[in-house]
Amino acid sequence: MDTLCINGGSPLQGVLPGQVSKNAFIPILAASTLCEEEVCLQNAPEILDVDTYCKIMKSIGIKTNKQGNDLLVKADSIHTWEISPEFDQRARGIILMLGAIGARLGRVKLPYPGGCKIGDRKLDAHLEVMKGMGFEVKFTQDAIVANQTQRGVTTIPLSFPSVSATLLALIMASRRTGQTVLSNTAREPEIVDLVDFLNGMGAKIRGAGSSTITITGIDELKGINYEAIPDRIVSGTYLVASALVGERLRVTKIRLHHLSEVITQLKHASIDIHQEGDYVEARCNEITPVNITTAVYPGFPTDLQPIFSTLATFAKGTSTIRETLYNNRFAHVNELQKMGAKITQHDDTISIQGVEHLQGAPVRANDLRAGAALVLAGLAAEGTTKIQNISQVDRGYDNLDIKLTRIGADIWRE
Repeated sequence: MDTLCINGGSPLQGVLPGQVSKNAFIPILAASTLCEEEVCLQNAPEILDVDTYCKIMKSIGIKTNKQGNDLLVKADSIHTWEISPEFDQRARGIILMLGAIGARLGRVKLPYPGGCKIGDRKLDAHLEVMKGMGFEVKFTQDAIVANQTQRGVTTIPLSFPSVSATLLALIMASRRTGQTVLSNTAREPEIVDLVDFLNGMGAKIRGAGSSTITITGIDELKGINYEAIPDRIVSGTYLVASALVGERLRVTKIRLHHLSEVITQLKHASIDIHQEGDYVEARCNEITPVNITTAVYPGFPTDLQPIFSTLATFAKGTSTIRETLYNNRFAHVNELQKMGAKITQHDDTISIQGVEHLQGAPVRANDLRAGAALVLAGLAAEGTTKIQNISQVDRGYDNLDIKLTRIGADIWRE
């Protein structure tokens, strides 16, 4: 059942609950393997990427068990430093196991990371981290092999503020005795959340949220109970849904201060944001054009670029969106065009001329966020939209079809 069918045009009413952040939970899940005591991760998101990660961890002897909404992790008996090639291309986040297993065992072998096909996602910054930590890294035909050969350096400057490379460095340095200083680090909320988790386990880390982070690691970390932050990308997706098809559609589990630039762009589109207690609602009478350039945090998140492309198709006028972080993140454009969107692309920029309506059509989710953009388009379109490869969306959105059905969407799987 990898096709999602949507009869568009139904107004959505009620409460659309957010979820724990995929991009925070996966690094925290990886970091849970740094200690031998049990770790309880509360309100684990029910998404395919978490399922895949648990399978990877179990394959090397790490215990993962669901207990209600929580996920229990215990890494007291890791029996191998090699992750099977069967997990090749399953998830981008597997790269973090390079640090977690490397920090525990001093060596690690894992298949090349997968994830969304959204352009060049190089590992240069990750190699800088591994080498700085004293690891020799080799590339075989189907795997990355790393062995610790020396103590490494105490100061590691990143050539680019890569989120995953920063996460990798934090995980490794937390089990490394002595002080490590990271510079030119990413500043995303997910970085801060991982640091809060690691500090709770006993590490001593300062500077999260800035471009320089200082870590004082220890040999033994302790188990804790922890709930990761709400997912700002899911929250942004739901706010756009509220603007497009909502009638008193309220979003919960949202932290607006993590979405400052997103809220700014929504306001530029003449969308009002109303907060009442724990509920947030996006309202508008007429969507006006936007002019967006993606950037590292606190700039506009690249993960919401496809979502705002759908929003812009309904604007009264022409919008422009420039993608600066990935060179192939317009996989949704051809699919939206099949539904009647008027979009042209020139290099790293798309121009979107708003239309009166979209028409339901057979389309394909080529990656996670492109798929989410098509779900929004299908909800707002006339007629029936059938989205193939919907498992891409399942990688990051917790039971999205079930949640949408509860608030009035006419949606089913085939």
